[in-house]
Amino acid sequence: MHAAAAVVCHGGSGTVLGALGAGVPLIVLPMMADQRANGTMVARAGAGLVLEPPESAAEVPSKAASIRSVVERLLREPAFRVAAQRIASEMRRTLPPEVQVRTLLAVPGDGLPGPFRRTTSNAPARRSGRRQTNGDIGDARSRAR
Repeated sequence: MHAAAAVVCHGGSGTVLGALGAGVPLIVLPMMADQRANGTMVARAGAGLVLEPPESAAEVPSKAASIRSVVERLLREPAFRVAAQRIASEMRRTLPPEVQVRTLLAVPGDGLPGPFRRTTSNAPARRSGRRQTNGDIGDARSRAR
């Protein structure tokens, strides 16, 4: 994608993230699901434009002409590429998920946030070499009463 001057797509997450990660501006023609929201965010960030897709086969020729003019605008106005490249730079500074997970796991308290953190009260109990079962939990509750 790094060699592309622009990307024209429906606005699926993979294509949007791929284009922005490469610093390439987009034209989004959303069809369904999250595509409209993705296109709106691209446009708000200044990294591209949103067009309505053709609603019928009869609209395709006129829509193709408008897509062409919007592509020409995207290529002519450097602000779109500048915004896409700024987003790419931000994406490169973000730690990859595997590094984020390793960082969380290295935090004292077993690295899990608040309600997921193990404490002595919710750590798995061991009795004679076996893990605690649901029956053990019920037994412990009745003994606690």
